[in-house]
Amino acid sequence: MVTPPSAGSLDALRVAFDRPLDRALLEHCLVVTRGDGEVVGGVGAPLDGDSGWRFAPSTRWSAGSHALVVDGMLEDLAGNSVTRVFDRELDDLFAHRFDYVDWVELKRENRSTIGFLEPEWNDFDRLTPATKLIHNTKRRTQPWKTGLKVDYYPVDTVKYFRPWIWLMAARRKLFGNYGLLGHYQPHPDPNQEHFFFGLLRECLDQGIVTEALLREHMKRDYIRHDALALLQRTAPLQVGSLAA
Repeated sequence: MVTPPSAGSLDALRVAFDRPLDRALLEHCLVVTRGDGEVVGGVGAPLDGDSGWRFAPSTRWSAGSHALVVDGMLEDLAGNSVTRVFDRELDDLFAHRFDYVDWVELKRENRSTIGFLEPEWNDFDRLTPATKLIHNTKRRTQPWKTGLKVDYYPVDTVKYFRPWIWLMAARRKLFGNYGLLGHYQPHPDPNQEHFFFGLLRECLDQGIVTEALLREHMKRDYIRHDALALLQRTAPLQVGSLAA
């Protein structure tokens, strides 16, 4: 539902949705234009737990028609957008109506809607207040594994360089799946280590995780062997405590 402002006023335009939307997208996917297509200057911000949007103009509203332009990337928390229903795509995927690889590689999407993400997304080595996603899959710097032997499968294939495939196959046959892969190294950003062990400390303090469980996982090399000592040195997490 849209609550329009009065012409000649500086009142905010308000929009109410029937469900919460993705906040990061909501902050960037709505634009107000005049009848001639010119963008109206101002500041938009989510409202009501991301179930609404408020736009404050920088100048008084002019008389005449206006439009609220919605980017097709805007989604709710389940991934449904104004152009497609995510749950329906999942049903089609599990019914084998299209190929999974085409789906994850965005080959079914309109190419004009695909672009580069900001550095804060899927970042490997930095954790700041602006970070939106941390990625540690198949990384030698997983902060909870420092010092342990590497126990993930490295990429065995390098396009156009078959000798690498032969070397990896020989390594596995002679030394096992993880042979000669070395050890996990300290993460270059201490914020990531503090973040993980700060969360783990909260779980331990609240009884969600027990010390006995941690010791068992340390014995199995699921978590670094100095985890308990590190937890004792880890300060509780505070909102906004990350270094920029």
